[in-house]
Amino acid sequence: YMVLLKIGRFSPDKRWEMAIRALKILKDRGKRPCLIMKGGSEPYGGQVFRLIKELGLSMASVDLKETSFKSLTKTLKAIKPTDIYNVQQMMPEELLKPLYAECDAVLANSGHEPFGLVGLEVMAARGIAFVGATGEDYAIPFKNSIVLETEDPYEIVSYITYLHNYPKRNSEMRKRARAAASFYSWNNVIKYNLIPRLVFIREQKGI
Repeated sequence: YMVLLKIGRFSPDKRWEMAIRALKILKDRGKRPCLIMKGGSEPYGGQVFRLIKELGLSMASVDLKETSFKSLTKTLKAIKPTDIYNVQQMMPEELLKPLYAECDAVLANSGHEPFGLVGLEVMAARGIAFVGATGEDYAIPFKNSIVLETEDPYEIVSYITYLHNYPKRNSEMRKRARAAASFYSWNNVIKYNLIPRLVFIREQKGI
């Protein structure tokens, strides 16, 4: 099995279609993938759902009685196996952390990402973040994350397959991801980034 995760508002910028097409390709190659997804209420969601139907992928709605990882796994096991599990509730941090860690890939593959914090959160949980080439300074391709250079779904397929075939490198990437994310904790950001800049501003203003 390959378990993929994608969370975000329904927008072309989030490259939902790229993720859905990659799932279809993996399935056609006999990899037995599934996608856990949580979108928003934006109109573009209708286009995403139409694509799912056009590609012949199955989808089940997931209603969680409790927003915990244990509740999620119990609910998924009770549902008939499907290609896509569409979670209806917002997923809090206590659910997302173990989910990031357990999934084979978290598809934060946006084409435009002003902040890029999701990839960092995934890495902090020892997850495999697939981010777009949108300027996330912390993302080092094939070292602590996967950086997608194109909108081609085959790029997702290729890298997921690579990580699946080389479990040792997969494990090493997860360790490096956690280590890299630790440099971006608030304490480290304040100590090594904010304070030196404030000192410069102080000196510049003659304070």
